[in-house]
Amino acid sequence: MPKTILYGAMAGIIIVLLALGSYLYVKKMSENAQNPPAKATPTTPAATSPTPSAPAPKTPEPDPIAAIMSALTLQQKIGQMIMPAAVTANGALAPSFAADLAKYGYGGVILFRDDMPDLPKTVALTDAIGKAAGALPPFIATDQEGGSVYRLTFGTSLPGNMALGAAHSRSGAYAAGSLIGEELSALGINTDFAPVLDVNNNPDNPVIGVRSFGADPQLVAKLGSAEIQGLHASGVIAAAKHFPGHGDTDVDSHLGLPVIPYDKSRLEKIELIPFKSAIAHGVDMIMAAHITFPALEQTTVVSRLDGSRITPPASLSHAVLTDLLRHELGYEGVIVTDSLQMKAVTDHFGSEQAAVMAVQAGADLLLMPQNPGDLVARLMQEVKSGAIPESRIDESVRRILTLKEKYGLFATAGRQTPLTEKIAQAQAKVASQAHRQTAQKLAENGVTLVKNERNTLPFTVQDNARLLILAPDNGTLQTMRRTVAQLLPDGHVRIDAFSYAGLAQMTPDMRQAAARSDYVLMATSNLTKAGKSGRFAADVVSGMRAQANRLAVMALDSPYDLAYIPNAPAYLAIYGSVANVNLDAGLRAVFGKYNPTGKLPVFIPDRLHGGNLYEIGAGLSY
Repeated sequence: MPKTILYGAMAGIIIVLLALGSYLYVKKMSENAQNPPAKATPTTPAATSPTPSAPAPKTPEPDPIAAIMSALTLQQKIGQMIMPAAVTANGALAPSFAADLAKYGYGGVILFRDDMPDLPKTVALTDAIGKAAGALPPFIATDQEGGSVYRLTFGTSLPGNMALGAAHSRSGAYAAGSLIGEELSALGINTDFAPVLDVNNNPDNPVIGVRSFGADPQLVAKLGSAEIQGLHASGVIAAAKHFPGHGDTDVDSHLGLPVIPYDKSRLEKIELIPFKSAIAHGVDMIMAAHITFPALEQTTVVSRLDGSRITPPASLSHAVLTDLLRHELGYEGVIVTDSLQMKAVTDHFGSEQAAVMAVQAGADLLLMPQNPGDLVARLMQEVKSGAIPESRIDESVRRILTLKEKYGLFATAGRQTPLTEKIAQAQAKVASQAHRQTAQKLAENGVTLVKNERNTLPFTVQDNARLLILAPDNGTLQTMRRTVAQLLPDGHVRIDAFSYAGLAQMTPDMRQAAARSDYVLMATSNLTKAGKSGRFAADVVSGMRAQANRLAVMALDSPYDLAYIPNAPAYLAIYGSVANVNLDAGLRAVFGKYNPTGKLPVFIPDRLHGGNLYEIGAGLSY
């Protein structure tokens, strides 16, 4: 171990040992005050009535967090408010980052897919992070939402929130949270930036979509709170996102600064409902969104992009984080910003200035600043100049340390479990057969049969029948073909398969295959009217209806695809193509291996005439 890491770890251990000694001393004095030693009682004449004594004053319970904080320097306190992205090489912690972790005492570290190439390296990485941090244990976090956003390529593949929303099952959402939490905890990850509590009531939302439970705020509230409880039951901190709501935007905050123009009464009816429920169910961390809410934040600031005056986003807004979330909604947990490397803030403020504004607004944890070490120095300057009171820093550090104590991070920081034992424990839990079976059932419960003219589905394939598969890319095509071959006996059906990537209409070979096919299954993925895939899908639907073939469409991702091909005779939504568990569940439904029972968790708009083609709750069975 390099000397810088060793010295940093030793310093951290000394700090906490001093704090722990102070804590034990205060606790002992408290016990003595409440239970004083017995004294010899002098003999009293029988006729003399004893004088009643006043009750002993109660000594306040010792405050271990105050003891720890009193031993921290200003630099260490500020370090607790920063959560950088880990720096790794092939899954191993970079020595330079380990040194910084010990030097600055970062409050947490976030891990991404490249940091976790396999299970043994992931366990070794979290173990190394803990050792480098020393006696001030860090939050070790990742984004494991399930579905389209996941970081563990070797973990159990879950169907995602919108599939859970289609099942409308609180127990299903709880099971998903519990499963995710068990696998993260086994790997040494104690914080999950999930679940998404955004109400996806905008079909054109480019960043939320199937990451949301749906368009009904009550449904999102019910299932989101259940998933939070599942994570908590597994010992993992849930971080609900993206406050106060990213569902009704048509701009991705990774690329620009979205604006929600609605007044507060509208937010009360939709966006805030899931977050209020999460707070009531004890969520410990909430992530603030880089989205502007002019109706909530009245002040403006100068954008460095073009010099214009703009409303600061919720993540940097005192009116949103302190006035609304803290005071009005009564939230007492940790507020974490969304990544401070997203263009929504870097374009207008720069990562470092955005971090300063976030602290002034009331944020506790600063996620992924571009130069975390420089940010520590900058925030120290801000405190010393009086721009940020040290009491504001102390408020956040107390919340952070209190949360770490609640989840036992201090208790486990000094525990020396052998790495081989940790790996073995994780291997017994992660992607276990029981977990895979749970995920498969959750995926099947969400599959939604939206439309089924003339009982097109299920496909009851006869001997020597011909099936045409059309898929949006080669990878999906190969997976579909392989899965269909497993579902149907060898030689039972002859399969033609084509990818239509980059095509706006069917090729002659496709048309010939369609003409001789008994069944046609087209998979779609996020159709748009202007895109080639949307025009291709429309061409297939019109051609198949004219030929009276048995055509079924399976939406791999967005259920809104039906809006672009409303004349499809049969339509199935599976809410996710990234996780093969969804695709497997969808194909099993197509071939009648089970009866789909899912109900739409969103409405499907009528792009031609206005209104909706299908409402929330629509869904058929065989």
